[in-house]
Amino acid sequence: MDFNLLLRNRGVRRVLVGVPEGASSVSARIETASGDVITLQESTLAALARSYLQVTTHPTVRAVELVATAVTDRKDGFGEVQLLDAGTNEGAVRQKLAEGPPRLPVEPSSPATFVPGPPATEPSAASALATEHGRPPEEDEDDLDLELDDPDEEPVFGDIPTHHSKPRKKH
Repeated sequence: MDFNLLLRNRGVRRVLVGVPEGASSVSARIETASGDVITLQESTLAALARSYLQVTTHPTVRAVELVATAVTDRKDGFGEVQLLDAGTNEGAVRQKLAEGPPRLPVEPSSPATFVPGPPATEPSAASALATEHGRPPEEDEDDLDLELDDPDEEPVFGDIPTHHSKPRKKH
């Protein structure tokens, strides 16, 4: 799953956050205006929240890079792969953010796999994490009438068009 997605509030249909029935940890599901679904597990949400709070409340820290890292010495209940601070120079992180999303080569879809190893400063397609989206969103009649505020304005989903960036066709 290699695609760039710039997600603005106007591109979000709804966000669901909570403990799913039968589960014990929090999940968040973002449903976009074009019908894409992004599901985040609690560990990912927690890492994002910690880094967001660090950048917004610390008097000097202005950027952090989190890298998926295989952790063998961990507490009970913690995942084998965790998003950890890479210790990257924050100036370099801010520069990368200013450059915008990387231009990924367009290749046929292939399943992504996690390759354990030390934190990398530049994640590659080979080290991308496979994701689980959980349950698909429940469709109701309101979903079929979904329109953007401005019909001439297309949603912004990055520089490389993918099947994920096309609005769902009405039936």
